[in-house]
Order: sequence, then structure tokens, then C-alpha cells
Amino acid sequence: MSARRIIDADGHIIEDEIALSEFIPEPFHSAGPFQGFRLFPPLDHLHSQGPTTSPPGAFRPANAEDWGVFLDDVGIERTVLYPTFGLAYGKIHNRDWSKAVTRGYNDWLYDTYLKGDSRLHGMALLPLADVDEAIIELRRVVDQLGMRGAMLPSNGLPQPLGAKIYWPLYAEAEKLGCALSVHGGCHDNTGLDNADPFAVTRGLGHAFTIAASFGGMIFAGIFDRFPNLRVAYLEAGAAWLLMAIERLEEGYETHIPYDPNDSYLTLQGGEDVADYIQRQISEDRIFIGTEGKEKFLPQTIAALGSRGFVYSSDFPHETNPDLCKSDITDINQNPGYSETDLDNIFADNAVRLYGF
Repeated sequence: MSARRIIDADGHIIEDEIALSEFIPEPFHSAGPFQGFRLFPPLDHLHSQGPTTSPPGAFRPANAEDWGVFLDDVGIERTVLYPTFGLAYGKIHNRDWSKAVTRGYNDWLYDTYLKGDSRLHGMALLPLADVDEAIIELRRVVDQLGMRGAMLPSNGLPQPLGAKIYWPLYAEAEKLGCALSVHGGCHDNTGLDNADPFAVTRGLGHAFTIAASFGGMIFAGIFDRFPNLRVAYLEAGAAWLLMAIERLEEGYETHIPYDPNDSYLTLQGGEDVADYIQRQISEDRIFIGTEGKEKFLPQTIAALGSRGFVYSSDFPHETNPDLCKSDITDINQNPGYSETDLDNIFADNAVRLYGF
């Protein structure tokens, strides 16, 4: 493992809400500190269905020093950090509070993690309740705080990610040359509201919301309108993509929409939807997170090629250093992968995605 360059495309922090509250700007700051669901909305009601057993050490908060120890132990060059409670930030619909919370989170993330260790990189949260302010904040975090881009929630927003209201934000990300990523985490209103046990929700919730976001952005023509935009779809594994391609292709073939205003995707001569998606991946517009332990990852790579798939540790969520080492070893020792495949999965694709 130590001989191969490894970049972690999706790690996590677990927010210290008291510490983060100190970064919330006035006039809200004096009303703090903000704990529990006073800062971020709940992910959903499904995460509160009784205790479960997780791998030893999972979900323990990791400060910047802990993250440095983890990187050294596992042999990872650098990581890109995403939130935990903040995965629900798309559910904040108050414009002023959205602006305050996201700015506070971004400043806290920079001050607590990024500025002290050059191996730790951040993806910002944006006040999506006010897209004009989201553009201003994206510009600030990229230009002033050196973040790699911003995270978009896969669930909770009042409009789908392909909606026209978000197009100016995509134009700004393209102009800045930064990444955007769609990250799972909220599983309500996806047909799982009464799922039991939580394993059903955890197993399917990410894939459902990521696939829906992916399909919406594909058919809105986002990657035609913004050909230099780079978007990652994270924490749903890889096999969902094969399902999505097959179903989206079949759906389009049997229900081609009338499109007098060129509102949807543009297929090039002879392309079908599967070809179109493959082209977006091969031209570095679409990236897919993989944690390495997916049973059908080899088949997915065989079908689509390795360009676009990025290794994700998910530390310190449902994992620990030993499990991450095992995942990396499993990928390294799979005889179906070429050296180019391994270089792509472990580092080269993440370099292209995040602009390292």
C-alpha cells in the first residue's frame, strides 16, 4: 500500500457544535451556542430507530491530529473532508440562517482542520436558499480559504439539482475551476420512510437519492451547458451507476420528451443515453465515489472503465483504519485491475476531480 499514491476523495468530520457556534456571525451569534437540531436540521427520522452495532471505533469524532494519524497509518497522501450533521443543510430554507450557518461551518472547518495540515482539504457548504449568496460564498471559500469546491445535498432541497435556479451556481463553479459533489445522507421521502431495520435505509438511501440527483442533472443538460463543470456523486458505491444508466436509457427510449426549448440533454449523432453518460465520465465531468468493498465494483469498472471512480475512506463513519487498509488491499490485489486502473482509482481521478 505504501508504494502507491492514495488520495481519499471523501472523508468526514463530526461537527463540534459548541466550537462551530463561535463562528456563526451576528446577529445570530449572540443567540448561541447552537446544539442538537438548533444548528442543522435532522438528517431524517430514520436515523433514530434504535441502537445498531458498528465496526469498532466507528463514528468517533476525529480532530485534525486524529486525521493526521489516520493518514499516516493507512498510507493516504491527503483527504477531502465532508460534514456529518451538515449533510442535512439542504433542509435549511430560511435564507438568512442558511447564509449564517454555512459561512460559520466553512470558517470553522478552515480554522479547525485545514489551516493546520496541508493534507486536509475542504468542501464548503453553500446557502442554497439564496443562490446569489451561494455564488458569493463559493467564490470566497475557493479564493480566500483554498477549498476544493462545495458539496450539494442529494436530498432536502426544494428544487432538484437540475433545476434552472441552480444554473448560475454551476456557471460560477465552472468559472472558478472548482469541483462540486453530490453527497448522500438524508433518506426521508424516498420510499423508505417506514423501512425497518435501519440496514434497509442505510443500504438503499444513499443510492436512491444519488441516482435521482444524477438523473435529474443528466436530463437537465447540465453537462452540456457547463462542459468544464466537474461533479462527483459520493457515498452510494458504484453499482448504482449501472442500474441508473440502464433505466435512464430505457426511460428515454420509450418516453422521449417534446423539447421545443432545448431544455434537456443533447445527444450527439448516433449516441444513446448510455453513450452520453459514458462520454461525460471519459471527459472528466462525472466522478463516482467508491469505498472499495462493493461486491460489483470490478464488474462496474469492466463495463465503464476506471476513469472517473475515486477512492473514498468514509473515515470516521462506518469504518476504522484496519477496515480502510483491508479495502485498499482488496482493490490492489484484484487481478481484474490494471496498473492504470489502480492509479486512476486511488489518485489520478481525484487529482482531476479536485484540481490538485
